[in-house]
Amino acid sequence: MKLIVFNGSPRGQKSNSTRMIPWILKEAADDICYLNKSSLYDTYLRKAKTADSFLFVFPLYVDSMPGITKAYFEAMEQHKTDFAGKPVYFVIHSGFPEMVQSKALSHYNAYFATEIMGMDYKGTVIIGGSESMQMAPDQAFRKLQINLKLVGQAIKEYKNLPEDINIRINKRERLSGFRRFLFRITPGPLKNFYWHYRAGQHGEKIDLKGRPYG
Repeated sequence: MKLIVFNGSPRGQKSNSTRMIPWILKEAADDICYLNKSSLYDTYLRKAKTADSFLFVFPLYVDSMPGITKAYFEAMEQHKTDFAGKPVYFVIHSGFPEMVQSKALSHYNAYFATEIMGMDYKGTVIIGGSESMQMAPDQAFRKLQINLKLVGQAIKEYKNLPEDINIRINKRERLSGFRRFLFRITPGPLKNFYWHYRAGQHGEKIDLKGRPYG
């Protein structure tokens, strides 16, 4: 049985997606298609047509998927008869701590898989707070790794994802009122330290007072 894993992150091999894929299925680590390499889409499609099941892992970008992931979905649609009836799983992760941020895209995954592609949709995993993986060791994500092993087991057995998997991972859809309060009163420099750090890596500065849309 052949599983194809698609990494839909624009960061490619340096992404959070790359880091968490082995937590799901270690044996799949050598059979990953990086969708930031658009010149290889035809090769990926030929490989995918011989697969028995599929796993897509990608970050949430502006309440949707990255453009490279959507472009590959559209490429698959041109050959959808080759994928009809095959199991497909999705993992969406984001820097948002709340699961609710990714719910709309989760619904789209189900629509794309079933209504457009005629595939056997097995579920979507939502992982919040994934941007912290850029600065924290593996040991900080032990609970996440335990739950992702359950996801990997379901994929191996072609089963639907556990119904409670997203609550197991995220605890709740939204932050509690108390946690939202703590976030509001946290000093700005502390809240925005990481974003300034990331921007500095690219020689940029963040204008927190800027209003690009008027």
